Amino acid sequence: MRFTKALFAALWLVAAGCGDDSATGGAGGTSGSSGTSGSGGSGGSGGMIDAPMGTGGTGGMGGMGTGGMGGMRPDASLNDAGANKTTITPNQVQCQGGPCTTPANVCCATLGADGGVSVMCEASATCPMMAPLSLACDGPEDCTGNQVCCGQRAAGGLGFRSSCTTANQCMGMGARPMCHDHTQCPMMTDSCCELSLGGAPAFTGRCYAPGTEPAGSACDTP
Repeated sequence: MRFTKALFAALWLVAAGCGDDSATGGAGGTSGSSGTSGSGGSGGSGGMIDAPMGTGGTGGMGGMGTGGMGGMRPDASLNDAGANKTTITPNQVQCQGGPCTTPANVCCATLGADGGVSVMCEASATCPMMAPLSLACDGPEDCTGNQVCCGQRAAGGLGFRSSCTTANQCMGMGARPMCHDHTQCPMMTDSCCELSLGGAPAFTGRCYAPGTEPAGSACDTP
């Protein structure tokens, strides 16, 4: 099956870190000789439940020489009433065309000779190590014991892979425990923020420390 261009492009951006792990505002343009310092963003929106108040983005106006204007940082939408939870699906991960049964199978993306991308359920042992996508879990309900489902960059930093491991091993750039609600997150990182690919409804999320939620994300909080 062919992955839609929009979905694959969004996956590529998430895996590369764009729009993720970023708690600061949009950077201003390249400063010119008369560039002004960046101005702070606006405060939190009153319409959000538990939204951060009065601590807007650090973006603002960039240099006025060759640079442009930096974007305002939209606050994360924090909700403690369950609105930002995703469905817990034990031993299943979502994939193109339907769910895959874990741990025997993963949702695997492979690149074809023509440059196209196919995404389907494959046996865990046959999904290439450098595949641009390999989902073996989407939450701790797919793992055993006290393991977490760790989502991290793959394929040289340009792909995304999830697997069951310990919380201590799920560390480093781009690596975060995956979750469906805040109760599935390790202590001190109990904001579960939806991970949406290509505009499709979010089916999982990743854990963040309070105050570090990605800009514009929807998060389930305690």
